[in-house]
Amino acid sequence: MKLVLPPKLKQGDLIGVVSPASPPNNEKKQGYKNGLTYLYNKGYRVLEGRFVHNQDGYLAGTDEQRSFDFNFMLNNPEIKAIFCSRGGYGTPRILEKIDYRAARKSPKIIVGYSDITALQLALYYRSRLVTFSGPMVAIDLNEQIHYFTDQALWNMLTKPSLFKLEFNELDDPVKIYTGGSAEGRLLGGCLSVISAMLGTNYLPRFKKSVLFLEDVGEDLYKIDRYFAHLYYFGILKQIKGLVLGQFVNCSAFSQNNAAAEFDQIISKYTKDLGIPVVGNIPYGHSKIKMTFPVGGKVKLDTITGTLELTEPVINEK
Repeated sequence: MKLVLPPKLKQGDLIGVVSPASPPNNEKKQGYKNGLTYLYNKGYRVLEGRFVHNQDGYLAGTDEQRSFDFNFMLNNPEIKAIFCSRGGYGTPRILEKIDYRAARKSPKIIVGYSDITALQLALYYRSRLVTFSGPMVAIDLNEQIHYFTDQALWNMLTKPSLFKLEFNELDDPVKIYTGGSAEGRLLGGCLSVISAMLGTNYLPRFKKSVLFLEDVGEDLYKIDRYFAHLYYFGILKQIKGLVLGQFVNCSAFSQNNAAAEFDQIISKYTKDLGIPVVGNIPYGHSKIKMTFPVGGKVKLDTITGTLELTEPVINEK
């Protein structure tokens, strides 16, 4: 199946906002309002989903309501992009209800991360649509957004030019676990979500891909368990490279040795793979983040210290 690229965003375009997982309520409510204002100030129009704020336990409404909002946006010809309000929990529950044919027939920019990983990987597998793992309305988009995050997002969505991330230009040093270079489709997202999707009919094949991973609030013994799952499922032996983003608030057995324990886990599962492995890339549940194209073709080179797109991920039309 041929790769599908969404058209680039233009000033005045209509952006749909949905909640495929949890609602932007309570402590997220003001952030959500700020995020909508941010999008308006950027020159876009906004259409909120009918069930964005619905509450059904920890979910933004029922599975039917959340999938209805997403499918409505997919089938609305005026909508040019779909931004997720936040992550949370519940996205995997609606994968069987998504209109994948509409996603392929009328491709749109889709932005989110964390629990939204499940939806993005399913869309790539079922529709071959490139989506974007990046900032969400209630979490990241406001007047305090970091310059790097802001530029990375809009450069990706509005310009057909290819990006090139230079490691030596980043504020925090990148960790090189294994040297080398590799090219492949960039696939990944939240580690715990991907682990839970293994064996389902919604996860793409990772053969010859560059896998990117991040997570938040997971004890390191759980991170170890997720990597073991990837290892025994054969995923780690199939990929051409591994990009590790931020693993935020991941508790170790001894907090004084958290970084060392994390490095030990990564080395355990990657040292014999013979592929380039980098860590501490600005991506994930942190203020400073890249926007990664899920399904875009990239080249990772730990010798030159770069991660760059080698093919367009946005249609210029």
